[in-house]
Amino acid sequence: MITALSDTFRLSLMKNNSSFIEMDQEIRYIQSYLVLQKFRYADRLTYDFDLPEDTSSLYIPRFILQPVIENSLKHGIDKLPNGGRLSIRIRVDDQVVIEVINDGSDIDLEKMKRILVFHPEDSDILNFKKEGYGVQNIHRRIKIICGDAYGLSYSTTFRQTVCRITLPIKRTLDDTRPKEPLKK
Repeated sequence: MITALSDTFRLSLMKNNSSFIEMDQEIRYIQSYLVLQKFRYADRLTYDFDLPEDTSSLYIPRFILQPVIENSLKHGIDKLPNGGRLSIRIRVDDQVVIEVINDGSDIDLEKMKRILVFHPEDSDILNFKKEGYGVQNIHRRIKIICGDAYGLSYSTTFRQTVCRITLPIKRTLDDTRPKEPLKK
């Protein structure tokens, strides 16, 4: 637990001037965070990762996964008497798609759509709705730094909630344009 805590602190304090981080670092941060959550939830939480073979050449906006995973735990796993499963899936084709899936489907999809309405050109950029501040913040940051075509969306499947984060392919810190898909 101490190792996971120190890894979490160390990874969260790494400095650079970019809004982006190597995907590998973000994944390591999430893995350490989930080890800590496993101490809290014990048998009530299981989790798994489905990742591409090589994520070291990809950059994503910093600290976008932890708040989404925290919401999945708080609004999904916490509400289930026996807990549940959290899955993190990443696909890279013509864009990066990260899915955070949790057992539990008690989410108001219409409310989430309203919360996530945002256009980067809006002058009222700091006016947040009272609920969903964390997901609004992540969604807006993605839209501002990656473009209006990217961001968060929510859906439900049979007894599960899916948060889908769509991002451009970014292979260097100074490149702001989407890139070609990774070769399979």
